[in-house]
Amino acid sequence: MAGRLKILVAGAQAAHKTALVNMLVRLTGAVRLSEDDLRANIAQTLTCGDDGRIELARRAGWLCEVIANAGHVVIAELDCLTFEELEAFGEAFVVCVEALDQGSGVKGWEQLSRRESSHVRVSAGEVGENAGQILDLFESYRREGFS
Repeated sequence: MAGRLKILVAGAQAAHKTALVNMLVRLTGAVRLSEDDLRANIAQTLTCGDDGRIELARRAGWLCEVIANAGHVVIAELDCLTFEELEAFGEAFVVCVEALDQGSGVKGWEQLSRRESSHVRVSAGEVGENAGQILDLFESYRREGFS
């Protein structure tokens, strides 16, 4: 059930993920884990290749699970994820942030942007307007669960 306390905010670099995460943290008091912090502190030796990104997602998911098992809502902020990375991260409420100039060349974007890969999608230009709606959907997810 700890997965019900995990939010994963994913999207391309410069998609305004950090702005959304900061708003959600202010509204929920959640613990925040950014990809930069994870790479600097628990994944220094990992490459940016596919295997390294999958391992980073697994480590991030594990750390989020530990925090959630202590009863805290936790929000992880990661760059675009493939299906393999999402699976490695584990159960979570997934928010996909679409960059305004999103291109098809971004690794994992085609997979992440599919409706079945995320619980909610938001455009970078609408991040501030959607924080409350995202929290409402997250609360439904926590109570009832859905895929």
